[in-house]
Amino acid sequence: ICNMNVLFHIPFYTDYQVSGGEMTAADLVRCCEEKGWEVRILVAIIKDKSDKRLFQVVGGTSEHYQWCDIVITHLGSHGQAYNNAKFYKKPIICYLHNSFRYAVVQSRREFNVIYNSKFTQNELQPFYERNRSELIHPILYPRFRERNKEAKAVLIINSNENKGGKQYCEIAKQMPKQNFIIIKGGYGEQIIPDLPNVEVVENCIDIEKYIIQSHTLLMLSRYESYGRTAVECILAGLK
Repeated sequence: ICNMNVLFHIPFYTDYQVSGGEMTAADLVRCCEEKGWEVRILVAIIKDKSDKRLFQVVGGTSEHYQWCDIVITHLGSHGQAYNNAKFYKKPIICYLHNSFRYAVVQSRREFNVIYNSKFTQNELQPFYERNRSELIHPILYPRFRERNKEAKAVLIINSNENKGGKQYCEIAKQMPKQNFIIIKGGYGEQIIPDLPNVEVVENCIDIEKYIIQSHTLLMLSRYESYGRTAVECILAGLK
């Protein structure tokens, strides 16, 4: 397909917060643009006013749905995206980042579904049998320089409770001679130890400069459907 107008109708983009969903959306946007397709991103909140691809839902959706050829949505935007896509007769794709069931997707066969991993597919396919589906892993563009081979820091990305925040605090406390870098996650209350051997970094998109300073990634999540952070760090040469 040479020319296509793609509308991403999603809760947030990387200008507002950075987590797996936003990063996956950003990589999908890049993939579409590299094919020469036009992209618009419809979100709840815009922080970067200079990004002309971003449009706010409160400003209206009809113009964007009339403009597009296809809609891609995820997470909390399923319902509104479906209603608009149905009204304007546009095909819609739901990208599933986790194995949580969404009633709006399950009850409407018009949704085309993309699973982010075999695990997600195995968990959800019995409930989405009526939906056309594909398994497509997140697109990970190489964006990391070769890490410093002398780096000794232990890296932690997202320190909320479900990601292992309490355990991170205890480990850092028990290893006072080991340096830790904690990059705050884009969601959830962050559990941060007040210790001299812990450097705390605010939620950000340019995590590569911290990855190349690190030797090991510590990842103690209760749940991961794909483990994007682990894959990125493996690509950068971390253990």
